[in-house]
Amino acid sequence: MPKQAKAVRPVLQRAGGPLLAKEVARRFKWAKLAVVGELLETLVSLGQARRDGERFVV
Repeated sequence: MPKQAKAVRPVLQRAGGPLLAKEVARRFKWAKLAVVGELLETLVSLGQARRDGERFVV
């Protein structure tokens, strides 16, 4: 899971704006929406991302 979390954060950094979890999940072959959602929530809890409604941004 740490490798997956490290892969998710750069997607948010390059996005240029807030993304839905499903938009992040589309960028990965391995991704299941529930897993990506958990990873995004983990980044939020660590202060490495924040929520903007239903979207996530760094």
